Amino acid sequence: KLFVSHFMSHGVTPKQYERILQKATKLSFKKGHILVRSGDKLDKVYLVAEGATRALVLGRFVTAASTNPDTKGDQKAGGDSGAWIGEMAFLDRLWELEQGKTNEASKKVAEAAIYTIVCDEDCTVLSWTHEDMAELMGSSTDLRSALTRAMTSALVGKVVNLTVSRTQHGLPHWSTWLSDWGSNSSAKVTLRSESQPRLAEDKQSNRPATA
Repeated sequence: KLFVSHFMSHGVTPKQYERILQKATKLSFKKGHILVRSGDKLDKVYLVAEGATRALVLGRFVTAASTNPDTKGDQKAGGDSGAWIGEMAFLDRLWELEQGKTNEASKKVAEAAIYTIVCDEDCTVLSWTHEDMAELMGSSTDLRSALTRAMTSALVGKVVNLTVSRTQHGLPHWSTWLSDWGSNSSAKVTLRSESQPRLAEDKQSNRPATA
């Protein structure tokens, strides 16, 4: 189910998905646990595999950065954009490292979280360090492209869902909450095929993984 909803449509093959899971740390949290607090340094990428979360910023509930039964599937214009957490910080860091704009000292400083993310029910969450996610992306061109699409889709989905929510409910403009988007991190991620190999498993068709 997780493969189909968050990976397959972006070009991740079943074999690649197995590699992604092998690099992940599986975490379990009880309802009420604060997964990420606004202002915390984001040095990991999270994907909510099971359960529901609630995102809060400036005292407001933000559906676009939350995941629950009402956001899953195609129920929201921007999809289940809140299932991914910390993807913008990772993509921004990856771009900086590859462009040589990050020195050794600043490599240890991660971008601060915009939202506070609270578990609305018991949750199962997959977590990757920036180093592990970068290693996955560096292993092949196809996997890099697919993971970039998956995370960029979540970023775009957040903007779409925030904009729709503002239109429907008269909330403050999403730019007041996402001022860090000014640099458009996702647009800075480039795919450099000449430096990365293609593995045999990358050429497989995107068939759903069997249970």
